[in-house]
Amino acid sequence: MKPLTRTTPKRFPPRKTGEILAREGLITQEDIDRVLAIQKQGKASPLWDSNRLFGMILCDLNLITPLDIYWVLHKYKKLVSMDQALLKDGKVSAKALALAHGAARASDTSLFAALLNQGAVTVVELQKRLYDLYRIPYRTLQEFRFNPAMAEDLSTIVEKRLALKHRMIPLVLQEKVILVGIIEPDALLAMKKLSARFPLLRFKAVFIPFSEFKTLFNQLYRKGGPPVRQQRSPDLSLLLNFRITITDPKRESDKIQSLYKRYEMVRTLTQGSHCTTRSQAFHDFIVGEHKKLRDRYRVTRMVYFLKKQGQDPIVVAVPKD
Repeated sequence: MKPLTRTTPKRFPPRKTGEILAREGLITQEDIDRVLAIQKQGKASPLWDSNRLFGMILCDLNLITPLDIYWVLHKYKKLVSMDQALLKDGKVSAKALALAHGAARASDTSLFAALLNQGAVTVVELQKRLYDLYRIPYRTLQEFRFNPAMAEDLSTIVEKRLALKHRMIPLVLQEKVILVGIIEPDALLAMKKLSARFPLLRFKAVFIPFSEFKTLFNQLYRKGGPPVRQQRSPDLSLLLNFRITITDPKRESDKIQSLYKRYEMVRTLTQGSHCTTRSQAFHDFIVGEHKKLRDRYRVTRMVYFLKKQGQDPIVVAVPKD
């Protein structure tokens, strides 16, 4: 048997934050010059905040979103982690951090919750550090209640499996802006992928305590119980902007089922009819069409989405290299 070829992880040459953001097409040289001017002017002031990082100034100027800056810095391995920030400030010792990480793993909670429980940081210190690093606030939502009319839309955008896997919870959808509660920074990477799936929405994040995430998760997804029923129809544009990428439809039946669910929602909105018995026929149709397209275009991955044709929803498939 021919041995497998070993590959090495992709490495990027060291670059400054402004350079890599420009490389990704997120800012221009004019934006870089503007931030550098702000930094130069600020350093001459006794009130200059040394924690105001280059990327955060861009966020303050609304030139880039916190999701974008986190995604790019993660990609180029330039993120400053909470561990690094706390150690640099001398707020927490390496031993205390190790104990907090161990407690978080043992109780399946978050690092932030463990640090707060141990008294290693205060809520105010945590709020300041998270905002300095990511430009994302930390808020308690003890009195928060979901609007029942929005429950279906929220759980359609952030499905239950994604919410559980990345420990993030959609909170509010208003005027094409969706606010998502997260307990760990890496959830921003999952939100970035969701923003590509729903390009008409703007995703914003807020850090919330782990205990409140559990409570809100059970409220929205009704853990162990029936699904939340909506009091109004979901937004048709959200359903039509949903996209999935399938490589092997026989193994990715969950994705087909998710597409089928939205297919029936569109039928309900446009025709007033709904059916739950076409699931297998829909699955078989996607499997058959996928094979035909794969053979025709010589690619294995297809992007599927819905399109309204007259009053009928149709499934559209686009080959993906």
